[in-house]
Amino acid sequence: MVCRKVGAKCCSPIYTDPTPLKGVLVYGFSPNLINRIWVCWTVKDINNLDTMISKYCKKMKLNIDKLNVVSFRDEIIPALFDKVSTTNYEDDSLRMLSLLKQYQKQTG
Repeated sequence: MVCRKVGAKCCSPIYTDPTPLKGVLVYGFSPNLINRIWVCWTVKDINNLDTMISKYCKKMKLNIDKLNVVSFRDEIIPALFDKVSTTNYEDDSLRMLSLLKQYQKQTG
């Protein structure tokens, strides 16, 4: 996976609602020990990603090294596509990727 540290090309709007952090505390987790992974399709403004993440982490009092941004389009879909086989998956998305992979093998 690619994270912002190595040039991710994705980002959703910065999430600033502290409510989930309160839930984390209820279960005894420390917010600064949790690795956060934000999955999004793509980044609207890649040049400001580091700045947005830095502001978010300061506002939420989080360790910036514990937050990664991953592109669904550029990282997750290709990784799944590489791993699917001819298995009859119950998951519709995996089934479609499997069919597309077989199509690609048989036609091209």
